[in-house]
Amino acid sequence: MVIISIIILLLVNNIMNSKVSYALDIANLKNQVLLSEIPNEDIYLYALDSDEGKGVYEDILLNVKGKKKRFNWIVDSGLSFRPELILTDINNDGKKELVIIITTGHGTGINTQEVHIFKEETLEEIKVQNPFDIISKNVKTKVYKDENSVKVYININGKESVISSKKLNELYNDQNNKKNFGDTLFFRDFLIYEVYNEKLKAIVGGDIFFWNYLVNIKIEYKFESNMLVVDKIYFDVTEYFKN
Repeated sequence: MVIISIIILLLVNNIMNSKVSYALDIANLKNQVLLSEIPNEDIYLYALDSDEGKGVYEDILLNVKGKKKRFNWIVDSGLSFRPELILTDINNDGKKELVIIITTGHGTGINTQEVHIFKEETLEEIKVQNPFDIISKNVKTKVYKDENSVKVYININGKESVISSKKLNELYNDQNNKKNFGDTLFFRDFLIYEVYNEKLKAIVGGDIFFWNYLVNIKIEYKFESNMLVVDKIYFDVTEYFKN
């Protein structure tokens, strides 16, 4: 008799919990904003806090074929900066993973993104090596200045390059900009991600001062030790400073 009573209590408790969970889901549905989707794969990304006045969403729900996971990500609420959802075999296991690229901030000279990668079947997240940490360990820069010209040295894992251009010197000599030129490039306000041929790439802007981006550091990732780590790292001079 005692066992039957316990079973009944457990069943009642489960029913009550289900009702509470259902009520919470209904409440969230009323306020949620669809941020991005792959409808033919039954994949949806929602914001549960619908206050766009603050410029970001902070309560995010991922729904993959009915499996749900909630995150406290910072997601830019601008319509032009909606998250990007990509299904691709990013770790070469023969199965597609879900890549989510979100914009965390934008403004004059600023564009910052985050990437989150999940196994589609379990929603287990695959770690991605931080691109700023990669640059800190592998890239050294030095700005050499004289009275009327400037040169920038970039060393990536022992391979050194020198950047010198007419546009760079013009910027250096314009309107007393010399005092604003530091001794190194700054990597902080421009980070975007892209996926190409099932490979993840991070692009990080290096500015000479005040969001004048001289180079883009490009990081290609590979899957190793259950996470995505740096495979290749190189740079391009931005179009404006090529001449």
